[in-house]
Amino acid sequence: MDSVFEILRGEHRRILEAADLALQVASRLERGETVPTGTLSALSNFFSYAVHRNHRDKEDTLLFPRLQDKGLKQGAGCVSALMTEHQEGAEAFARMLAAAEAYEYGDRDAIRAWIDGARRYAAMLASHIGQEEQVLFAEAERLLTPADQQELSDALADAEGRARFVGIDEVLEDLERVRQTLTATQLPRR
Repeated sequence: MDSVFEILRGEHRRILEAADLALQVASRLERGETVPTGTLSALSNFFSYAVHRNHRDKEDTLLFPRLQDKGLKQGAGCVSALMTEHQEGAEAFARMLAAAEAYEYGDRDAIRAWIDGARRYAAMLASHIGQEEQVLFAEAERLLTPADQQELSDALADAEGRARFVGIDEVLEDLERVRQTLTATQLPRR
């Protein structure tokens, strides 16, 4: 079984790949290109389920409380800042989601809000994940015993099993279709 940090780093890689896809879509839309129907929905679904319901819940309900139990205080340092960023990320995503929905309902002006929101959200994700991997995980590896890490790995695996039950596999498949479509329709660079 993967360690707690391998599991979370793997999720981080998928999140950053999706953020990169959102940036590619934003660039295409800004150039006036069209994107396949369902692209914004697939990205929105991924961020909603994989980031805000699955990954964030694992950190907020499993990892952060365990670190606080081991002496990392909520009111000080990186855990508090990261939890605040989780909330800020959810708010940024909500604005991006609202713009995507408005666009899909015919509000062509909403695409500018989506483009700006996607760029801000992708930058926020990259910064946040960098902080977790460089600061939080190093501190967590120092604080957590091997038994603590195994318990967390088991709990993360259980949470992933529940996520698969509620449809995360379909969300990941939709995201992969977006990736393949964007790759297949890439314009040659000049």
